[in-house]
Amino acid sequence: MRAKRSSVVRASESRGRLGPRVARRGPAACTMMTAALMAAACGGGTSAGRGVLAPTFPDNRRPDIEAVVERVRASAPRAARSVLVGVTAEPPGIVVYDLGTRRVSWSRPGAVASLPWVAGSLVVVQERGGVLGLDLASGAERFRIDDGGLGLVGADGEGAWAALVLSTGGGVQARSRLVVLRDGEPDSDVEIEHAVGAPAVRGELVVLPWGAQNASVLEVESLRELARVRLEDDMLGTALVAGGDVLLAHRAVYLVSPQLASGSRRAGAVALTLDVGALPGEPPLLADTYRPAAPPHGAAHRVRLAWYAHRDGGSFAFSDSTVYHLFYRVVTALDPAGGAIRWMTPLDRDVVGAAAVAGGLVVVDERGRLTALRATDGAAASAGEVGKALIAARIVLDAMPPGVVHEARSTSLPDQLLEVASHPDARLVPVRSYAVAALASRGEPEVTGHLIALCEDARAAAPVRASACEALTRRNAGPSEVLAALERRASFLEGTRTPPLAALAGAAVAMGERRAVPLLLAHLRHPDTPAEAVAAIARAVSTLGDRDAVAPLGDFLRLYHADDDDPALARALVAIVEALERLAGPAAREWLEPVASDALGVAAVRQAAVEALARLQQPASESGSGDSSGGADAAGRTEPAGGPQPSEAGASDRPEVLQAEHIAAALGPVRDGLRACLRSAAGRPASARLVISVEADGSVREVTALPQSVVECMRPLVQSVRFPRTRRGDRQQVTYTVR
Repeated sequence: MRAKRSSVVRASESRGRLGPRVARRGPAACTMMTAALMAAACGGGTSAGRGVLAPTFPDNRRPDIEAVVERVRASAPRAARSVLVGVTAEPPGIVVYDLGTRRVSWSRPGAVASLPWVAGSLVVVQERGGVLGLDLASGAERFRIDDGGLGLVGADGEGAWAALVLSTGGGVQARSRLVVLRDGEPDSDVEIEHAVGAPAVRGELVVLPWGAQNASVLEVESLRELARVRLEDDMLGTALVAGGDVLLAHRAVYLVSPQLASGSRRAGAVALTLDVGALPGEPPLLADTYRPAAPPHGAAHRVRLAWYAHRDGGSFAFSDSTVYHLFYRVVTALDPAGGAIRWMTPLDRDVVGAAAVAGGLVVVDERGRLTALRATDGAAASAGEVGKALIAARIVLDAMPPGVVHEARSTSLPDQLLEVASHPDARLVPVRSYAVAALASRGEPEVTGHLIALCEDARAAAPVRASACEALTRRNAGPSEVLAALERRASFLEGTRTPPLAALAGAAVAMGERRAVPLLLAHLRHPDTPAEAVAAIARAVSTLGDRDAVAPLGDFLRLYHADDDDPALARALVAIVEALERLAGPAAREWLEPVASDALGVAAVRQAAVEALARLQQPASESGSGDSSGGADAAGRTEPAGGPQPSEAGASDRPEVLQAEHIAAALGPVRDGLRACLRSAAGRPASARLVISVEADGSVREVTALPQSVVECMRPLVQSVRFPRTRRGDRQQVTYTVR
């Protein structure tokens, strides 16, 4: 039997030490001495670990890295893997499930303190006070070591060799241990005075991230350091093997290749990054191995990202150009370059484990059911059932499990987003609001109907409902959906309810939809119309400039101007006063004078009427630009001094307000430039929604846009155009979609 070799090596951060200290179990005369004396005096093997992370070892030396890459790529392929290692709830313990045979290999009770790792032929897990190694095939105990109060950071293995890391995590006083195992038994135990990340084993090499920005490649048997990488502008916390290559990752994924010798992504290191914007829960690309690992029951196992990166035909990329965002029971497939949602799928139960492979994602839920989701459309198919409730699980596989059959998925992306946004689970509010925002960015007319349904859903969480209503207010597509909703009235007998009038009024304005005016006015005196909606209706019909609204608004003001029991109604009446002044001009006196003189009226409403009358009584020269040569329009406004610009139409030919055709015509000369902005924006969005504030003279005051990545490019183009002057002569907010 081969003699087991065990050592403890301390690699110091201090450059003042002569070298690492080595403690070796062996002859009594060799129990404690310097590394040099050990090599000379002890005949029991080499000095394992000598020079591990020595401060003088050179970093970013290209020949060293090239030699390592050559060894890695010449190594035999890893044995195919298709296994789930889960932490069970009742009874507490570990279960191993073979995804190939769809059978439980074994289970074992125990007080599990960490998510298990698969390290070659071993399962490595931390229990209270120690780290346990179990045979992957049988569950037999192979080793048990004292953890010394350190946390299990990671483990990996290949062939006869495996390695695990224990650490305190980052910090000035950080300390770690690297334990190398051979044939399932500890071979060397190295103490390192640095924070060390999760290791990888490949081709009898162990790759070790450490000190946040470094990674060292060691010979697994001698622990002799062969190469070292130091990044100047990023962190390294996890080493992993994918498709035969070694990757290093933290906030980005680096391929261990000769270009890594540059020490920087900017200088040519081959790397993948995510540009997906703010995601619900803000999960990192990978767990931060310099922080204490999340316990099995921690939310980090249920709110996370899943991805697979590999080299294919010389190109290093995320498989299927997709990363997966998991938020409890909702899985979202995202384009890593821009964050566009490819599909979104809610599952019946929380996801507690996941693994991405070429072609899709395999997840396991808390009931122990495995589901394979296809990368292209999210179609779900059964991939097995563990038969035990799980707290957390690690899935290790190289390809989709055999026997998985996906059927076509017929639901459209807008319908998928609506399903998630409407989900009743209160924990999902962040991802539900995320789905609403994604809906709002889409141009399909039916999306407007989805937003209406969400906005009026009284059972929806307040943030979700508010997001939907806000998005609906700015909506400029789907006018038929808005008109159909406005035709609905609350009726107990018919089982209908009042539509979300305030948001619909805003949508009508955003669309320039004057057909909505009579429908909005019909809601004015309906008993179920809330006061807040009355104010929105008044502002909408005023902006749309329909004079047929004067009489209904005036009747409402006359009827309710003395009701002082509702502050919201008072604000609505003030909005009606302003609308009457704007729409009727001097003719509004008929409605405003009785209100202004009624001592029993609501004070705020009476004051608003008094101020409006004062403005209407001003001479034309005072209410306009100060030049009596300007003529008053029908609303009591005056033209700027000097009359219209030579290039503009006369007052009689001007539109009342800017409509869609006026906006499109004005932006026509810069349309190609706006589209070029789309093509050059991060993620190349399919469309952008502009919100433009236009002054009375047709000049552009402000430009905002969604997504925000196009604003800087589009703003100067929009500001270079001039819109038609309107008869109303006041500032107007318009919207325009660039596709």
